[in-house]
Amino acid sequence: MIGKKVSVGTYMRKRNLQIKRLDGALTFTDLLDNHIISVKLAINESIEAAAKMRWSGTIKFNQFVDGHQRLKNAQQDGLKVEFVARKILFADGSVKEN
Repeated sequence: MIGKKVSVGTYMRKRNLQIKRLDGALTFTDLLDNHIISVKLAINESIEAAAKMRWSGTIKFNQFVDGHQRLKNAQQDGLKVEFVARKILFADGSVKEN
């Protein structure tokens, strides 16, 4: 986002297997669960078994997209963020898909 960094403090607790890669979507809603925007997210680094992780990043901002404007103008304490995994590749080669 231009001029505003979105920091997401979403912690994920892992099963007892090391994760090699995962992807999914971050969904931003307001406090009343009204959808603002969803963005795809891929984690391409290993995550140890039962570890916690924190992701912080930026989103490309388009001033003509309503959801982008709403996210840009929202106060962080007025947002809820949820990560939903789509596919998880474990270090043992097994895959979990949602």
